[in-house]
Amino acid sequence: MSQTSQSTVDSYFPVYHNVTKATHILNLNTGEYEKFPDVQKLVFHYMLDRWKFFRSQGGGYFDNQEDIAVACCVVRTTVGKAIKLLADCGYLQVKGKMSFNHRSNSYIFDKELQLVILNKDNKVIDSFATNIIGSSKLDKPKKVETKKPVYQPPTPSWEDIDDPF
Repeated sequence: MSQTSQSTVDSYFPVYHNVTKATHILNLNTGEYEKFPDVQKLVFHYMLDRWKFFRSQGGGYFDNQEDIAVACCVVRTTVGKAIKLLADCGYLQVKGKMSFNHRSNSYIFDKELQLVILNKDNKVIDSFATNIIGSSKLDKPKKVETKKPVYQPPTPSWEDIDDPF
């Protein structure tokens, strides 16, 4: 193995088993199950990894759909369909803005996926939720402010007062 190939490491992103085994995703807005094709799961995993990276850096996630398509070896329309599915089902926020005469979208994952495996008769075989959006080590625990107790002297009662009379 050459020195170059030993020092060059391909990039990768994690793939979550529960996501890959699911056949459908629950639409949080309608309560219905939507098909979740494998190619859209690939796009989800890539976007989730990128979102977690940018979030850890304190920034937003703004990859354009062409770049996501190239990274996932799919066409841009597949990326668009995956984004639309995740947004329509309530798991992904897409915020658009105009910048330098072109539209730019930011993406925010804010809910765990509710996934199911359906059989041929559309009966639920298994259902589960992911634990990958909020479970990452990137989430910092919230600081809880505790107020120091203020000393208040006790209020004397009539029994504590010596009556000189």
